[in-house]
Amino acid sequence: LEEVGVDVLHLVDNIEFIFLPDGTEEEGEQKTLDLSALMDVILQLRGSNSATVKDMVELKKHIGSSCGELLGEFRQIGVDDKSGRSFCSAPHGTAVPHETVAA
Repeated sequence: LEEVGVDVLHLVDNIEFIFLPDGTEEEGEQKTLDLSALMDVILQLRGSNSATVKDMVELKKHIGSSCGELLGEFRQIGVDDKSGRSFCSAPHGTAVPHETVAA
């Protein structure tokens, strides 16, 4: 893998990213990849690759989904944003509110 530009240590540290659900799994089913698909994903993660618009769109979807899950968890334990703003809808370039989480 190192011969084709894959940082093996970084790959091991971030292996869960490769197996993140992508919506093709059944409810409660873990994502699986055959060897060919796994190698395609690993080669896409080489440090020499440039980010594409598609990569940025996928990142935005992932962050939005993660933020929504986190907000749901906050609400389950009774933490809510009393300002009326959503945790996930801060204006571009500003930090997501955190002072309400400290309550």
